[in-house]
Amino acid sequence: MTAPQGEQPAAAAYRREIDGLRAIAVMAVIVAHSGLGWLPGGFAGVDVFFVISGYLITGILLRELASDSFSFRRFYARRARRILPALFVMLAVCWVAAAFLMTPSQFKDHALAQASTVIFLSNAYFWSLFGYFSPNAAEQPLLHTWSLAVEEQFYLLFPLLLLLLWRLGRMRAVAAGVVLMALLSLAVSEWGWRHKPEANYFFSLSRFWELLAGSLCAAIERRRPPTWPVLAWVGLALLLGSLVLLNESLPFPSVYALAPVAGTALLLLHARAGTGVAQLLSWPGLIGVGLISYSAYLWHQPVFALAHLRGWLHGGSAGLWVSLALIALVLLLGWLSWRLVELPWRHGVQNVRPDWGLGRRGVAVLGVASAGVLFAGGLAEQYTSTILWRFAPEDRPLVSLSRKDAKKYLHAHTRSVEAVPFTEGSGRRVLVVGDSFGKDLINALHESGLDRGLQVSFHGIPAECGNLLLDRPEAEVLPPGLGAACDGVDRYRSPGLLARVAAADVVVLASYWQPWQVSWLKDSVGRLQRITQGRVLLLGPKSFGRPDVNRLLALTAAERQAWRQPPDGITHQTHKAIEALGIDGFVDVQTMVCEGGQACPAVGPTGHLLSEDGVHLTRAGAVWLGERLRGSALHAGLHRP
Repeated sequence: MTAPQGEQPAAAAYRREIDGLRAIAVMAVIVAHSGLGWLPGGFAGVDVFFVISGYLITGILLRELASDSFSFRRFYARRARRILPALFVMLAVCWVAAAFLMTPSQFKDHALAQASTVIFLSNAYFWSLFGYFSPNAAEQPLLHTWSLAVEEQFYLLFPLLLLLLWRLGRMRAVAAGVVLMALLSLAVSEWGWRHKPEANYFFSLSRFWELLAGSLCAAIERRRPPTWPVLAWVGLALLLGSLVLLNESLPFPSVYALAPVAGTALLLLHARAGTGVAQLLSWPGLIGVGLISYSAYLWHQPVFALAHLRGWLHGGSAGLWVSLALIALVLLLGWLSWRLVELPWRHGVQNVRPDWGLGRRGVAVLGVASAGVLFAGGLAEQYTSTILWRFAPEDRPLVSLSRKDAKKYLHAHTRSVEAVPFTEGSGRRVLVVGDSFGKDLINALHESGLDRGLQVSFHGIPAECGNLLLDRPEAEVLPPGLGAACDGVDRYRSPGLLARVAAADVVVLASYWQPWQVSWLKDSVGRLQRITQGRVLLLGPKSFGRPDVNRLLALTAAERQAWRQPPDGITHQTHKAIEALGIDGFVDVQTMVCEGGQACPAVGPTGHLLSEDGVHLTRAGAVWLGERLRGSALHAGLHRP
């Protein structure tokens, strides 16, 4: 959300109701992220801001094109003055706060998010975080900058396209072009949530139609259409209903986003001065919040994320008062940022204190230097650990492992055996089929030396696609939406894989089994057993429970060794469901890693984390599990005919 308030030039009359609309949008986002649970659809406030931004900026561009006064330099200078000062101040303060509140691994992630934000690519960065070892989204202070990136990417392209359309056929070409681009973008979002839902949320082309809806409002406004107050009330109902009725279980963005987008568009077109809705939106309290909406949005996610890191946000009555206090803090910081940063810089150098001695060139140099420092600092952190000094020597094993290192280790010993065919006379042939849990197994076998004398081959099947051999069409098995994504996955189709299954002395199925797969497992194992003369072993899922490093840091070394936590509930339930099937060859990994399957350690004998994300093994975890595999039924199955 980068609501460009204050960018309406003198030629455009100031509309108080737009500031009121901004206030509703920003408060919806803030409340939705505060942990109160009052507005499940509050995230749609960002979409409201996209529409407003598209409307205001397009209005400016069309007026300048009509008066033949458009300038790319002036346009981007205006955007820089509007966006960068408050953003850079927020980034600098967050950088310092994160250095003292985060672990080195968390700080590395924050630093890369900072570098991505400076170059307006944070949406791509947060998109890349999905998958294995994803950090907790609620603990990412800069997560909200994805919307800033989307908007700025739009404004890198849109002025040029608008200029071309204007020269092609003025308003007629502009209106047709905007409608066509909006429909194409909406089609992308509809395709995206079905095939790439995580990417779809952050992907620019999935969001551009919302900004273009605002652009279309600006184009319609050029024709001076009549104002129909009843449509303003319809728009307000659509907007408020969206904030209450939408929720995170719905695909978004998608056609569901049409409700808040259309509601905002109707308000922009029909909630004019003198109408009842405009009077509601012009209430001074709303106007005040609307004026600081950009700064309030900038500060809300850092405040809530750092509160999550400190363990301050939780349920119950105490959580209510903490959430309300944090909301008040967000508004205070938003007001300070608006008053001390936005106002002096928004309208140009002439409003900056004269005794600073800055001219236009000096301001440009200051901006470039600030961006360079923030970007370089974030990038440099990826190659060092500048905050490791904060931790006592006995704590450093606990915090020295980064999320990226843990993710890299997952693939440490798998690449060399992936799709490797078996050869005669080189030891027992072991085929591991699975996903990241199969890679964990290979790492544990390697670290413990249990792979000596074995020919190990690995075949990967993503967890969501199902490590299953069945005699029925996949459409009857796969959940809706997965068919296309899994079409290219070799699930016991190719002659090469089937030949390795047939030649193997042991086939090990090691996957993050999902609940929908459980009922098919027994039949699948039986079919595989009919292909091979060897043994088929099915490893159950495992979970250590996600480790809370900050909580562990509060314990002594001895207390950390004794610390136990429960596994995640879904994995535990899936483990019990598979165990109940009574499959011959089932290996109970959960009981190996957790006492009774439920009391799970967080650190190994050396003080290092056994799992960084709660399910995958670190190197210390692979060593630790490897020792527990020694002498187990799995060990016996691998090494004995």
